[in-house]
Amino acid sequence: MPRGGTRSEGDESQGPAHGFDTDGTVLDGTRHVLFVHAHPDDETLATGALMAELVERGILVTLVTCTRGERGEVVPGPLSHLEGTPEFATHRENELAGALAELGVTRHVWLGTPPARAAASRPPVSHGEHAASETEAAACPDPKAPGSRSEHSASVAHSDQNASAAEVAACPEPRRYEDSGMRWVREGLAGPAEDASATSLTSQPLDDEVADLLALLDRNSAPARGAESAASTRGAQPTPHTPPDLIVSYNEIGGYGHPDHVRAREIAERAARARGIRFAEIISDASTLQNAQDAGEPNEPHHNALQTRGDADAVGEPSAQPEVKQSAPVETWFRLEHRLGQVKRALAHHASQVTVAGDDVVHSGGQRTPIETSAGLRVLS
Repeated sequence: MPRGGTRSEGDESQGPAHGFDTDGTVLDGTRHVLFVHAHPDDETLATGALMAELVERGILVTLVTCTRGERGEVVPGPLSHLEGTPEFATHRENELAGALAELGVTRHVWLGTPPARAAASRPPVSHGEHAASETEAAACPDPKAPGSRSEHSASVAHSDQNASAAEVAACPEPRRYEDSGMRWVREGLAGPAEDASATSLTSQPLDDEVADLLALLDRNSAPARGAESAASTRGAQPTPHTPPDLIVSYNEIGGYGHPDHVRAREIAERAARARGIRFAEIISDASTLQNAQDAGEPNEPHHNALQTRGDADAVGEPSAQPEVKQSAPVETWFRLEHRLGQVKRALAHHASQVTVAGDDVVHSGGQRTPIETSAGLRVLS
């Protein structure tokens, strides 16, 4: 089927022939995408359709969530009693687990929880073991692995099967970053709350938070995984140890200004740059794509599923200009309407925060917006 093929809401089992072709997009050659989101529900609202599509196409997807969204406003109704209670964080953990199951995402980690937790110091290494460089964050193993689904981190439990007692002993307690809260500055734009706690994501040192994410990245890319390194060629199927080759998070203002979104982007971008991994920001409006077709202007049929550009020209019909060798594309707009039903089902699990109403989502504050199935990625590094 041409690259613009779509399928009906109940037709999600037909396989990757329906949808978009990753060749010639920012995902060209990508085998593992790591998403960094601030709170439970953000992953589904902003990138749920894209994550589900990547999973179906055999691309490894890992989600890192920075906080439990403890300060989220609760939808009026049977869950209202949870707002502001200690039980609310656990409830949101369970909501996220349900949503990820609908999207097919099995790899999830909380920032600050092993293995996304930097050790205070790495224990001595014996001869032949990998010694961390000065710039490598020492990763804490998950002491409950293997086979554990503790805190929904089963996705990475396999990486800790050989963790030594010394490595576990060197790790401090999990670091729990709390929701910083927000206030509305004006319609559509949030700003920092005036009462963020000392343990909130925005109150903790950025360097510590980056170190926690680096610990996860370094555990996935340790040279001890020699077999995986040898298989890391273009076109090879990813394995559980395939390191991320693209990290995705929000734009500079965190989408709509929430301070935790802004911080999540800072953490993700700094970690990506530190390890030489490409970083892409999420674009929610096609009109902000540079040198791409205007929002609402249809692409030619074979580009109907996405828009993409390289450093020279926007992708469309072949240019009459002499062929010029272009670098990898830096922007792609993904149209994934065939994922609407799946995203609806995932959003239904986040019942404390949103209500699905037809093809719209009603937020806890009463705002009603269309459910997003399209999204753009802009690679910055």
